[in-house]
Amino acid sequence: TRDIKPGHTVMLDTPAVWGPNNNTAPQCVTCLVTWTGDSVCAQCGYPVCGQECGEGEQHSVECGVLASLDRQTFRPGDKTCPAMTLVNVIRLLHLADRDPELAERVTVLMDHVEDIAEDQEFKENVIDPLTKKLPNSPYSCESVWHALGVLLTNCVAIWIPGYSQSHALYPTFSYVSHSCLCNSRFHVLPDRSLVLRAQVLIKEGEEITIHYTSPALGTVPRRKRLRQHWFFDCTCMRCGDPTELGTFSSGLVCRSCLAQNKSGILLPLDS
Repeated sequence: TRDIKPGHTVMLDTPAVWGPNNNTAPQCVTCLVTWTGDSVCAQCGYPVCGQECGEGEQHSVECGVLASLDRQTFRPGDKTCPAMTLVNVIRLLHLADRDPELAERVTVLMDHVEDIAEDQEFKENVIDPLTKKLPNSPYSCESVWHALGVLLTNCVAIWIPGYSQSHALYPTFSYVSHSCLCNSRFHVLPDRSLVLRAQVLIKEGEEITIHYTSPALGTVPRRKRLRQHWFFDCTCMRCGDPTELGTFSSGLVCRSCLAQNKSGILLPLDS
């Protein structure tokens, strides 16, 4: 280990799997371009932007499975499409076919299944289709819940100009922890590789951290989002200080004070 100077690269990583996220609008399952409704895969009926994407290697992983399920209806302009969630789940379930060592690294990531197991939408749109409706299903409920949980907990949203929003699972980057006072920042490049760089001097032995959510949010919505999506309560210095280290990001101007030509800020008692 060594000190890392501001701006220096901490890590480069490439996705183990990538594809549509769990609340995306219909998009080409191969290149992720926004779907116009002009073409679907001839085998499974999922959105593609043409024959090349329909027959591409990326889509071949899940196409046979999707073709064995009930045919889905996709409409251009829909804001969300739960059926798209299946794509990345199947890709992760079959990662071992392509790269057993990489699959072994990914399978130990946290899945928080205990926190999502009561979600009926996931059960109806992902678990039941792959374990009950798929003829001769090779998947167990446990393996599908685990794959779904790993994706929900560890994936990074990627937004590349000209393409729809999607998400990707980075096997090494997934181990980086959150801090509201993080010391590094990541960027996703056009080829979907990820680069993590130091924002400040990181001393030898110091934990490398990132923001899981926008630092512009005040403590109340920030902690709520962390609890909803990553299932933990942040206890960092910023979250424990009502003034948010003097930034007053959650403060409201006191109108009573203004009426008396005084300055005052209202702060939350409990975040």
